[in-house]
Amino acid sequence: MAARRDKGRVDAIVRLFGALCYFVELSTSYHGADFFDTLVFDAYRGQTEGMLFSNIQAELLQTEDVATNPATVWNDLEGAGIHFCKFLEGAINRKMEQDRAASEKNRT
Repeated sequence: MAARRDKGRVDAIVRLFGALCYFVELSTSYHGADFFDTLVFDAYRGQTEGMLFSNIQAELLQTEDVATNPATVWNDLEGAGIHFCKFLEGAINRKMEQDRAASEKNRT
């Protein structure tokens, strides 16, 4: 999440499962102090995780890049759904393969 007084905006990039990403415009009339923060939450374990950044203003740079990059695709619900389904199918297949391998290992 990044807030910018000079642009009057607060924006966030949300990533679910590391694959489904979307840009959220939280405010277009922001007049407070600039701030930025990242929250990583592991819903499976119910824990907030830390992040290692190589740039102290990573959130400002990332939200600005997404908002201004001509390669950003906006409002493609069908494309986002297809991408997420492919991701989910791959994750399910990997989990099934891990379970099979663990089952075979336990049998020996």
